[in-house]
Amino acid sequence: MPEMLVNKTISVCPICKKEIDADIVERYGSVFMEKTCGEHGRFEVKIAKHAWYYKGLSSFYDAVFPQDFYRNRQCLFYVLFVTSQCNLNCPICFTDANTTRHIQDIPIETIKRYLDTIRNRRRIIRLSGGEPTSRDDLPEIIRLIAKSGNFPYMFTNGLKIADCAYLEILKNNGLKGIIMWLDSLKNDGIHKLTRGREVLKEKMQAIENIKKSNIPFCLYHIKAKGLNDSDIEDCWEYILKNKFIKTFWIKGYAHLGKKGFSKANEFIIDELIEDVAKISKGMFTLEDMYWYQKFNYILAALENTPFCYYSQTILLPRNNSYPIKFIRYSKLIDKFEKKWKESPQEARQYFRYKIAQELLKHSSVSMKYFLLMFKLSKQPLYKVIHDFLPSDFFFLIINTFYDSWNYDKLMISRQCHNGVFHLDPLKNFPLCDLTAKIFS
Repeated sequence: MPEMLVNKTISVCPICKKEIDADIVERYGSVFMEKTCGEHGRFEVKIAKHAWYYKGLSSFYDAVFPQDFYRNRQCLFYVLFVTSQCNLNCPICFTDANTTRHIQDIPIETIKRYLDTIRNRRRIIRLSGGEPTSRDDLPEIIRLIAKSGNFPYMFTNGLKIADCAYLEILKNNGLKGIIMWLDSLKNDGIHKLTRGREVLKEKMQAIENIKKSNIPFCLYHIKAKGLNDSDIEDCWEYILKNKFIKTFWIKGYAHLGKKGFSKANEFIIDELIEDVAKISKGMFTLEDMYWYQKFNYILAALENTPFCYYSQTILLPRNNSYPIKFIRYSKLIDKFEKKWKESPQEARQYFRYKIAQELLKHSSVSMKYFLLMFKLSKQPLYKVIHDFLPSDFFFLIINTFYDSWNYDKLMISRQCHNGVFHLDPLKNFPLCDLTAKIFS
């Protein structure tokens, strides 16, 4: 099959990080990025295992979002790197904690100025690092975010919140959600490999404390190709049985920061989705995810918020007796795309009176309830997920990172929904700029 040009974009040289032109091409049913740096030569990386998947989602996104969308977009989430310090020294840390000079302890007064730029925006602010609990003033930071009219979440390794009293302090100051990684439920040798030491006992105690505190909880699992392939199956079964966990986030290993493994241990996004689908035992397929993402794009377009190709989400039932098959709505979704090109206003009406009604008519009772709440609720996203989502369902997030190899400036400018703070809110920059240009 001859090479076919899919798109042109701007990327960076993996060596000098200088911006350079890049071609997105289809070859042998897959998609590659090709680019040449005048100083360091030619580079190529595969960015999609299946061309139909990449091209179909990319073209649909471009159809429902105007070309100048990025000028008016609203970030869904903000990431606040509060420290580079950590109580672990993980070989796979993408920010290179404890040694990086790119993240410093941000003074409280600076954090206040950040928050003034998004006061009462009702956005989720994810505290990250390093390890946020390394800061003695973390409760004050959480309280400031809550008082600003936004919602403090926290990425954590969980070691410090194994102390129930400390977790209660964070909750009392306004912590609204916890995202905690767990690479294996049974094999602490995996944690020694990925995190530098055995941590399973402390992490399971942290999970128990989170459950008792009733703080919304997202279980975060790093999957490295060829290293912890079987451990995800135990985590999957754990999610199905423990209904207090509303979100399961699976991220492919990224060769960033400390770069403890190799690029051979990375996944391409559609390859990772296929891999996870296999262990779901028929709960979903790559094709299901494809149509579900188109539905996500429609919702995002209606709300004028971006949605990232490299971070894909699907709602799944814990009971596999009624899996959600969005392919049944493929004709409706395709028709929405055509209507949107002609008239966004007519497309909105078509969604409201046709697509939404079809979803409600054919879905289970629980699904009907969720979709109704998603459509009508004026509550922030975290409350929709954690307060309105029936316990028989959970969100699955699968994502990979941009790095200096696959960096696509044009796609990021239109799709990235994670902003990193700048004192000028119009200059808040995409998280992926940081991962590709600084941590690569």
